[in-house]
Amino acid sequence: MIKEFTAALPDRGFLKRFAYSAENETVEIQIQFDEQRQSSYYLSRLKNDVSIVKDAQVLTVEAEKSEKENEDKTIQSEESIIPRYVATYSVQIDRKAVGNLVKKEKEKEDQ
Repeated sequence: MIKEFTAALPDRGFLKRFAYSAENETVEIQIQFDEQRQSSYYLSRLKNDVSIVKDAQVLTVEAEKSEKENEDKTIQSEESIIPRYVATYSVQIDRKAVGNLVKKEKEKEDQ
């Protein structure tokens, strides 16, 4: 699953957190982007291009400063700090599609 989610990421998009709930077949993922609009682009990719996704929605999008910027001892104005955006998504998984994907991966390994 992680491979499928990361393949849909834009350049410089990073998976920060992944939590799977087998009970209701959902995944909550947290993704870091350079630009806020990339969060919408990624949602569209999840819904349309990732075969194991039944449905997806954005839960939150927040701007945050990177840890390096927070630890930096040099004096910088607020305008010079470029925020990163972190979006949290709730993704409904298609269990049958995941099974098919696992089957294909096993076939590739056997060859």
